[in-house]
Amino acid sequence: MKHISPCFIGFNHGFYKKMNGQNNLEELFLTEYQETIKDAAETFRKEIVDQNLSHKNFIFLLMPFDSIIDLRKAFLGKLS
Repeated sequence: MKHISPCFIGFNHGFYKKMNGQNNLEELFLTEYQETIKDAAETFRKEIVDQNLSHKNFIFLLMPFDSIIDLRKAFLGKLS
């Protein structure tokens, strides 16, 4: 049996909303995503190696939110 850990990654929906109505919306979104994910992927890779988690399996799921800051505050509020 293979254990897989999901990692939910929020992103600000605002940058997606500001592109709304443009003919090449998918292309614009993919360009923004690809530029952003390069940095994120390197950060994840480094953390996985640094924390000795290379033997684990992760699936990263992107989720849009109106405000990542508000999401974090609400999440941390529920934890405390």
